[in-house]
Amino acid sequence: LAGPVREALRSLAVAIDGGKAFDPAAHTQRFEIVMNNWAALTLATPLAAACRAEAPGIVLDIRPVGRQNIGDLLDRGGLDFAVTNTPLVGRFMATELAQDSYVVVARRGHPAGAEPVISAASLAAFPHLVLSSTGENDSFLDEWLSAGGLERQIGMRAPLLSAPSVLRQTDMVAVLSRRAATEFCAAADLALIE
Repeated sequence: LAGPVREALRSLAVAIDGGKAFDPAAHTQRFEIVMNNWAALTLATPLAAACRAEAPGIVLDIRPVGRQNIGDLLDRGGLDFAVTNTPLVGRFMATELAQDSYVVVARRGHPAGAEPVISAASLAAFPHLVLSSTGENDSFLDEWLSAGGLERQIGMRAPLLSAPSVLRQTDMVAVLSRRAATEFCAAADLALIE
């Protein structure tokens, strides 16, 4: 992720000074940024580390995307940068930061982790915690299970912040993008299942 973080800093420099010489070590500014859950889990830490190392006078004010009108905030100057999977139409420049695969997250010792690779039947056998605040489109999962004559059991829909305690205390599983799941599992003491 070092490349995208450097590119983000370069883009911020262009936005600040219109392409004039930018000395990150001497620059002081506050940047208002919204990030979706994926970006908060996978990009916020390396972005903070890069800013601390290369631009210590920069303050990052990172907020969740939520239901904000990102285009309106960008137009009014209430926002400098957005990392989201919500398409912005019209005059806004967007770039794909990464492609990611999906994995299953569950409590350590979960029976779904007993297989080397989780099967469709095993995935369908357990109730799913659908994470309502991630903005990830997981309809592919229902299509994949349906092709095998299976159906996903929804046990609960809840925001990402509730997932650690729900997953640790139940047999529910959740499907997340790999990068987000890796960070999430490390922070929340959960297991990543392929």
